[in-house]
Amino acid sequence: GKNIIVLGSEPEAITAAVTAARLGYQVNMITESEQLGGLFTEGMLTALDLNYVNGSDILHEGFFTEFYNSASNGHNLDLINTQEFFDQVVKHKNINLVKGVTNITPIVSEDNKNKAIGVSYEKDGKTTKVNGEYIFDGSYEAEYTRKMGAEYRTGRSEFGLPDEYAAAGVMFSVENTNWKEISKALKNDDDPHTGVTGNAAWGFAEMYNYQPKNDLLKMRGLNISRQDDGSIVLNALLAFKVDPLNKDSYNNIIELAKEEVPHIVEYMKEHLPGFENAAPGKIAEDLYIREGVRIVGDYTLNGYDIIAHSTFEDTIGFGSYPSDLQTPNKEGYGNAMNGNSIYEIPLSTMLPKNIDNVVVLGRCASFDIVAHGSARTVPVLMSMAQGAVHAVDYALTNDLTLREVRDNHMTEVHEEMKNLGKMKFPTMPENPYKGHYAEESIKHLRIRGLLGSKYEESMPLDEKATKSQIISIVGLIKHHSTIDIPKDQLDYINTLDDNISIEDFIKLASVLFNKNMSTLEDLKNEGILTENIYNLIKKDGYITNAQICVLFSKYVDFIQPNFKEVIKKDKVDEIAE
Repeated sequence: GKNIIVLGSEPEAITAAVTAARLGYQVNMITESEQLGGLFTEGMLTALDLNYVNGSDILHEGFFTEFYNSASNGHNLDLINTQEFFDQVVKHKNINLVKGVTNITPIVSEDNKNKAIGVSYEKDGKTTKVNGEYIFDGSYEAEYTRKMGAEYRTGRSEFGLPDEYAAAGVMFSVENTNWKEISKALKNDDDPHTGVTGNAAWGFAEMYNYQPKNDLLKMRGLNISRQDDGSIVLNALLAFKVDPLNKDSYNNIIELAKEEVPHIVEYMKEHLPGFENAAPGKIAEDLYIREGVRIVGDYTLNGYDIIAHSTFEDTIGFGSYPSDLQTPNKEGYGNAMNGNSIYEIPLSTMLPKNIDNVVVLGRCASFDIVAHGSARTVPVLMSMAQGAVHAVDYALTNDLTLREVRDNHMTEVHEEMKNLGKMKFPTMPENPYKGHYAEESIKHLRIRGLLGSKYEESMPLDEKATKSQIISIVGLIKHHSTIDIPKDQLDYINTLDDNISIEDFIKLASVLFNKNMSTLEDLKNEGILTENIYNLIKKDGYITNAQICVLFSKYVDFIQPNFKEVIKKDKVDEIAE
């Protein structure tokens, strides 16, 4: 039989290993962890972040459905059921599972250093080498692929902020709470942003008032997940300035959290209904790292793709979750970039540029940071893993390379994904921005993280422009770029009325571009407006949101004409055979 290697033990690594084993491949599953399930077990993340299609149908099926039916207790995961499911499902005659390894190193072909042929690892003081036709890399922060010299992004490199990461989460459980009282309080608090569904509850903004003992930590409103044993798991403790590539930084936060949690529980006992007898339970051994490394693939799924319902020949998965960029700073609240919006994800995002026989699993695939805000949800990553195994299966069965399959045989792969993999293939809606004169400006601002629609699905482009649209873009420039908007420009923007007149628009352009312009003709002559847009404004007699986008897209290039994101590359560390 043909061998496949799966590195890691996150849900997407388990998906890949089990899918390959069931297709008849010998699978070596190799992980540094001592237990299976990663974020859903060691990280204690119990929220499933379900993606939906047509409102209320769950988008992801296939292996994900099997997992969901076994581990979920309604909207959330039960940690014990989750662990049992993962432990059982990998007990397959074709899976050889090795836990607790160190020093995972790529083995590459002597004739072609960009072609992976296996893995070397250490365990109990001895080195083992394993060969495989394909390596599915779910190692920590795609360490295996980085050791092959792959290019990668970190943090918010697209914003010019490669060392800035969204806050990490520290999950913990609490015992002896009263679920009835918690539910009653959240149902009767007259707050539309709180609620209870089944075993999930969210609310208690009171926790924002908690003063942590350590400056790197902060509490927010609670996401509560009731477990089958009666305890509750909380997703609410944020940790700042964690560098996922620095083990000391990572471990330090876990130690700080252990000291902090008893104080948090004391505060809850005093201030929250249903917590009167609460006691601290467990604290997660792993952090919920929202943003880390993203390998540069053959294609990078971007923040425009996810609102444009982009379609691809080599689709391997789907997503529709809102893109949410959590704050990297203690003072901030994060930014919702868009609401539910369905899109396709191409296989090319999982193929590291210039590297053969490696498929990148998980959130380290080639997403830009805005697309990543949606695509990093685990159901998306699990379905991508399953789809990629079907593509590899087609390649191996037909003696083709994976890129040959991607370029010429995806119709057949899609048949296998549907028929054998039981995966759902929704139809994409029309791209609402296609062919609009502002399309390029919208794409540009989206990729730079400077255009959001809060939790709405799409932006009303041709409606009359409002000050709030300008304020929204200016706020994102502040949070998502290294641009410092001068004070006189901010002062002018603050004086604007809610409805933006043509005169306001001309003055705004003058202030932003530091040029004396007094008519629309001046803006046209300076290249700020095209002939087409100039004529539209003349015809309509008012300014639209789309024209504000065009203006700010030009402004960003004017202020940062030579902007380049930071792409990193590590020293190659591999064995050639």
